[in-house]
Amino acid sequence: SDLASGRILLKLINIVAGNAIDAEDMRDQVEDCLADSPQREDNEAMKLLIPLVKRCVPYCFLTEDALLAAQEDALSTVVGGLFLSWFTLRPEPESSLGQDLEGIERFLEVGLNV
Repeated sequence: SDLASGRILLKLINIVAGNAIDAEDMRDQVEDCLADSPQREDNEAMKLLIPLVKRCVPYCFLTEDALLAAQEDALSTVVGGLFLSWFTLRPEPESSLGQDLEGIERFLEVGLNV
């Protein structure tokens, strides 16, 4: 599956935490891996993904076995950890989450100015 290959998570890290890829000096490897055919039968994405996840998500212990088995708890920990640890994606302003965050930001800004 796509999750077991690691390609989807690698794409997500590339978008959300691209500077971690650069810090690990893996940019060329990641781009080559993502440019390859999705049907490619090797574990190149997994080899790249495991160290990147360890760098990007605190207290996440993703293993090759968990990735291959597409274990939902391990994979959801990675995805959740990415969004909590890397603040590069903002919700749509008109969404309920976006409106809630805007209200919190306004409250904190007013509170700091008082």
